[in-house]
Amino acid sequence: MCLNYIWESHKCGLKTLINMKKQIKLMLAIFLFGSSQLVAQGNFKQGEIIAENGDVIVGLVDCQPDMWLAQKCRFKPDKKLKVRTYYPADLKQFKFTQLNRTFVKKQINKENESGKYVFLELLVAGKINLYYLRDTHLINRYFIEKEGETIPVDLPFSRQERYVDNGNSRKLLTIDTTNHVDTLKKYMQDTPSLYPNIEDIQFPQRDKLVKLVKLYNSFFENAVERK
Repeated sequence: MCLNYIWESHKCGLKTLINMKKQIKLMLAIFLFGSSQLVAQGNFKQGEIIAENGDVIVGLVDCQPDMWLAQKCRFKPDKKLKVRTYYPADLKQFKFTQLNRTFVKKQINKENESGKYVFLELLVAGKINLYYLRDTHLINRYFIEKEGETIPVDLPFSRQERYVDNGNSRKLLTIDTTNHVDTLKKYMQDTPSLYPNIEDIQFPQRDKLVKLVKLYNSFFENAVERK
């Protein structure tokens, strides 16, 4: 009797588990289908693309998540026409005219990314240009490019936790790098009065970087901020 009861309980448990797995698979399938439908429909805004030969085509640009905007531009001349996908090899830049956002084809010069082209968002234009990229690891990265240069420089930053042994005990410390500060000072060495502003940027942060680069450019010309 007891064995039969245990066996029946075991079968009920298995059936419940199987049903739960089926429900999870169904929900996942619905989610993926819905996501693909949203991607297919897009979020198109007024904009334009600029081809390598300088031709400007006005139309609608898909306002995708920032990570995707760095990799590709989905564009159609009219809402009734088919969407075409452009990659950095195809365009000089693209814009969201109403949103005042501009993405420029640029080469990333980093050890494991040398020669790679992406679309960087232009945040400030002037003697120093400030660019933004959300990479495939969902990390916000910022780049600067001085007048006359063609390859922007990354503002590197990393945060590490490390145990330090003082002989009696171990303490966990958070250590932030300052490479971004050194890079900014190097590029703004002609305005040493800005060094305190640079040192105040503990990690690359959009608002502070925009403010800093605009202030630097104001010493030489009027900067244009892309909001």
